[in-house]
Amino acid sequence: MSFLSGGQQQRVFLIRALISDPELLILDEPTSALDPSFREKFYHLLDDLHTRNKTTIIHVTHDLTDAVKDDCKIMYIDQRIKFFGLYKDFEEFEHRGHHHA
Repeated sequence: MSFLSGGQQQRVFLIRALISDPELLILDEPTSALDPSFREKFYHLLDDLHTRNKTTIIHVTHDLTDAVKDDCKIMYIDQRIKFFGLYKDFEEFEHRGHHHA
């Protein structure tokens, strides 16, 4: 795999993880090396996995813009847990000035 680019290697790792039809999927910055068009397809795939297969997905990211939907639970950590709940509630928490990126 050393002849593949970083983004191509990332895709191979993701595909290998997904083909085993896992009950739990833990992802740490899975889209960091992916181009925007593939990133969108990837998030649709995750949504499909969660909806159809009931796969639990733990997704570590610094970028919430692409990754979450209103019904997703998120945990915001800054030295300690500052928020845990639905993303739509986090938006309110964020607007009250509790979060700064």
